[in-house]
Amino acid sequence: MDKSEVFLILLTSFLAGVLAGSFFYVSNFSAQAVILLAVVLISLFWRRNSRIRNWKIALVSFSAIFLMTGILVF
Repeated sequence: MDKSEVFLILLTSFLAGVLAGSFFYVSNFSAQAVILLAVVLISLFWRRNSRIRNWKIALVSFSAIFLMTGILVF
């Protein structure tokens, strides 16, 4: 996966978060809980010399962080 594709995914998730934040109410606590869960998943699955390294889970976790940030910004 190229850097431009990763950038597109993250940008799309942020814009989807802004869109979702304008239509739905998400409490700060639930958004922070999702961000915390995503950070835990990133710390587990995004290591250089790990046997359980999985880039797809790390990318989904980063996308969840950008989505929740978009929701909190709006």
